[in-house]
Amino acid sequence: DAESGIHDLFGGVAEGVAQPPRQASKVRPLTRRERLEGEKDTLGLYLTGHPIDDYIGEVRSFCPRGISELTVDRGVQRVAGLVVSFRTMRSKRGDTLGFAVLDDRTARIELSIFGDVFEPNKHKIYKDAVLIAEGEVQQDEFSGGLKMRVTQLHTMLEARSRFADCLEISVSAEKASDLSKRLRRLLEPHRKDGCAVAVRYHGVEAQGRILLGRAWKVAPCDDLLADLRAEFGRDGVALHYRAAL
Repeated sequence: DAESGIHDLFGGVAEGVAQPPRQASKVRPLTRRERLEGEKDTLGLYLTGHPIDDYIGEVRSFCPRGISELTVDRGVQRVAGLVVSFRTMRSKRGDTLGFAVLDDRTARIELSIFGDVFEPNKHKIYKDAVLIAEGEVQQDEFSGGLKMRVTQLHTMLEARSRFADCLEISVSAEKASDLSKRLRRLLEPHRKDGCAVAVRYHGVEAQGRILLGRAWKVAPCDDLLADLRAEFGRDGVALHYRAAL
């Protein structure tokens, strides 16, 4: 290092030359999912957590049991997890079959996705995707564990749109300035026939809940939820779900 003229990690900066201070940019902190994706891209593994952690509390509203709690049953069961592996094969009839392994940190289960379900859902199935599967849980004679023959497959966005009653935004009087303009700016890009939106107002002299009209239903994607939480606080945004399966 001495021979190269490098004296420290920041070698090359002329000694004694004052550097003008730079104004730091104000940016939104990384979400946990963004940080984990950065870890995976950089290190090849998730270091400080698991991507399902961001969703597990929400998922339990419509998918109450973890993979480790599933039992063999002919009835329909619902499970959520992260795709850790995925492969396809051809049946004797020429149909494409998909086999994905889901992990929710409690256990893993293999999903068998046959042609009639696989074709319309194949774009959803890839490594590190968070999926919600419905189907019949069976004993896997080969591995000794459990497997599921899938009848329906949902992304988190689809599950929210299907199972959520509404997206509720809580606003205090102190943070209600230009509320209609702020809501329009945030909701407009995500307007879709999806999830209803409600605003709960808390003031000193009044409080109430307003359900926005059908024209303001939204697709409750991660980007929208992140933007709303940045604007109104993490505790100020919640998805309310119907009773679980």
